[in-house]
Amino acid sequence: MSGMKENIETSFLDSMERVLKVHDPTCIRKLSLVARCMGISSSRINSWVSLALSREVQELHLDISSETPFVWPNSLFTAESLRMLKLRIYSIFNVPSFVHFSNLKTLHLRELAFPVDESTNQFFAGCTVLQELVLLNCAWKHTKRVTISIPTLREFKFLEDSYYSDYNLVLDCVVMIYAENLMSLDVKGYLTVEVSLCNLASLVNARINVLDCGMEKVNGTQRAFKLINGIRNVKSLALSGVTIELLADRNDLKLQAGLPVFHNLTHLKMNAEFLCEDGSYMFKYFLQKSPNVEFLDVWQEFYFAVNDWVMHVAPLYLKRFLKTASIKCWVDGDLKNVRYLFENVDSMERVTIFCPNELEEYLKMKKEINYQLQVIGKGTMEC
Repeated sequence: MSGMKENIETSFLDSMERVLKVHDPTCIRKLSLVARCMGISSSRINSWVSLALSREVQELHLDISSETPFVWPNSLFTAESLRMLKLRIYSIFNVPSFVHFSNLKTLHLRELAFPVDESTNQFFAGCTVLQELVLLNCAWKHTKRVTISIPTLREFKFLEDSYYSDYNLVLDCVVMIYAENLMSLDVKGYLTVEVSLCNLASLVNARINVLDCGMEKVNGTQRAFKLINGIRNVKSLALSGVTIELLADRNDLKLQAGLPVFHNLTHLKMNAEFLCEDGSYMFKYFLQKSPNVEFLDVWQEFYFAVNDWVMHVAPLYLKRFLKTASIKCWVDGDLKNVRYLFENVDSMERVTIFCPNELEEYLKMKKEINYQLQVIGKGTMEC
């Protein structure tokens, strides 16, 4: 039975190679190759990749599982036709001595281990016109100081999750990002390495979601503050509750005092149903450093936490400039705090309340809330 399976696999692989060799070269735009279980030799995979590159392939998606470090053909790292490259290789990423992607706009690297600093820096230095960079569950054990300096970069994602990442480690590694034209940033992970953001003058949107690894990290708070300091020019920001609570280290008040002023920030979203007392204190402090917030998006439980501090203790300029409030998961009909918004916030234009529509018992409440909103509101309110 095993022999029959091997014959079928060999026949399939031979058919694939024949298709690539005889295919009309003007029609190959994208090659996607997933080889995790089948015992495909590295020489055969390299042959396919080389053939695709010779046909001027524009999009290359390679998901290869190999017991030994894979050595890619040098032509992969100098291909002029490539516009998009997605790699997932589960091993160390071997980089040749010369790298130059003259037209590569999109690069996704997933579940691979970067080599030593020199090779890693050399690789990113060769991505001269890159616009989108995604690093997902990459390993940094062999690196100490990585510099990614790409003026054309518009979107950057640095993502980790517990299944693949060494989330219980705090590595002595700094990944420095220089991208003066970056517009979108998404950081999600355990801060196993320090992500240093430099000169992000054009940043529009940012999402910061530090994950809870379940153990204390010596450098966690410092790394979180450095990360937040690097996005001081952002216009729209979404923060997770764990991020705020990690920043709320009252044992390091000097570090908190170094929080920058977010002059450009107009949209602020808190992705947390509940914050501890220190976290609530820190978010209030964050609001005090955000003088131009016009849109505030929070959960009801969080909004009313710690004696209704969100508005009652909010800085005066928030009460002057806040225009829109969005409150999720409204589970009661008490609107006294919404009334407070309209009585004390001069610029308020819209309040949106999200009720759990899927529950029948809340339908009648929703109608009643809508009625009360129209009575209270001097602007636009909806449920």
